[in-house]
Amino acid sequence: MLFTSIKNNLKLILRNKVMIITMMLAPVGVMWVLSGVFEDMLHIYSETDTMQIAYSVDDDSPYKGYLDQMKNENIMEGVEINRYQVDETQIESVIKNNDIAAFLLIGSDSYTIYEYDKYKNQLGILENVITTMFEQMQSISKMDIERKEVSYSEVVTIDVIPMPSSFDYYGIIELTYFAMCGVVTISMVVGSERKNRIIRRMQVARVSNFKVYLAKLIPCTLGISLELIGAMVLSHLIVGNRFGNYPETIGILFLLAVASSAYGILALHIVKNMAVSVIIVFSSVWFMGFYGGSFQNYMMNIAPDILVKLSPLYYVNRTLVEFRTMGHSSYAIPAICILLGMIVICSLASVLLIKREMEE
Repeated sequence: MLFTSIKNNLKLILRNKVMIITMMLAPVGVMWVLSGVFEDMLHIYSETDTMQIAYSVDDDSPYKGYLDQMKNENIMEGVEINRYQVDETQIESVIKNNDIAAFLLIGSDSYTIYEYDKYKNQLGILENVITTMFEQMQSISKMDIERKEVSYSEVVTIDVIPMPSSFDYYGIIELTYFAMCGVVTISMVVGSERKNRIIRRMQVARVSNFKVYLAKLIPCTLGISLELIGAMVLSHLIVGNRFGNYPETIGILFLLAVASSAYGILALHIVKNMAVSVIIVFSSVWFMGFYGGSFQNYMMNIAPDILVKLSPLYYVNRTLVEFRTMGHSSYAIPAICILLGMIVICSLASVLLIKREMEE
């Protein structure tokens, strides 16, 4: 009975070729548009040999030791750091005369960034680097302040993440966004199930709640996976994007397809109205994408960290992009745990809702 239901639901999904082709072409179209919009900004930064950053620091600042050590060791690849002993009135002339992208005026408990508008395309990324640098230094400098000392041996090393091209970035990101919109695929199965009273028939046949759930989850996952594969191939042929660590990337995308299916099935069981369910899922996925880097890339996202970290797509997006640019990612394990958590929680909730429907 389970195998027959899976086969019938999969046939139902594959029969709607227009929907499948649309879900393959939609991410390619969006990634092509966004890649073109952000191409100059990411390209200019990635092609710049060295970016000049200057700083002036008070002798009593807790950051002095770290910045001097960073200057001496050049620990940020592609960024040259130099110290200038100037007052605030001289900063503008120093920036223009030395072609400096940004000047940091650092006091004992605060700092100011002076930006050169000539480098406006890079400054969004530069601000992210500087903010990350100070956040990491601050965690150490706070300990040093408590001990009333600043130790050079505790200088923090900053990893500057290599920038992907706009085509690689959006070629990856939009696939995950549209995969989460898999409720479109799932809605056909649930709609047919309600129309033909499939759950009632399975109740008569004494099929378990979990098998009823699997009869929807498996074909929907296969359908979304097929759409992902098609979109990946088309995006590579049309946009030219590439992926990194293919086995790990494929594994995470498959988990994403399962999580998307489980999430969509749950939404369709909570809200009986099909149109309302789809709108709710699309709205929540838009929230995940907005804060997770699907539109404005996450390197330049100015949203509060708490909102960014609430988005499952942020972890998936960052993992896949860093696979491409670095070959590894510290976000891989959190991304996998979040996807598995979504699958387990949504599956348990859906099975309980199916049980309630069968008992009605």
